[in-house]
Amino acid sequence: MTLKDIIIKELLDCADDTSGLEEVFRRHGRSKGPLYSALAEATTKLLGQYEELLQETQSLGAQRDQAVSEIQTLEERRRSLELKAQGLENDIGQKERGSPRCGD
Repeated sequence: MTLKDIIIKELLDCADDTSGLEEVFRRHGRSKGPLYSALAEATTKLLGQYEELLQETQSLGAQRDQAVSEIQTLEERRRSLELKAQGLENDIGQKERGSPRCGD
């Protein structure tokens, strides 16, 4: 593993917790070539990760929007079926009240 690779790893390890960056710069500050090269490569890798996360976030947002739309459609369908069921129950009730009973 080269010095540049070590620095890249250390920089990427600091991506979530930047408190260690000063230590990385202090430790490798005298090795300007590998440090700057590692910074460039780590930045490129982080940018790639950011773009992947952005695409995933956009995809999840689209999936969420689709799910919301489907839920709204299902809620409308449920309300329609409830109204239809209520109408059928009313029809049955009217027919039961209007029809003669056995023995009457």
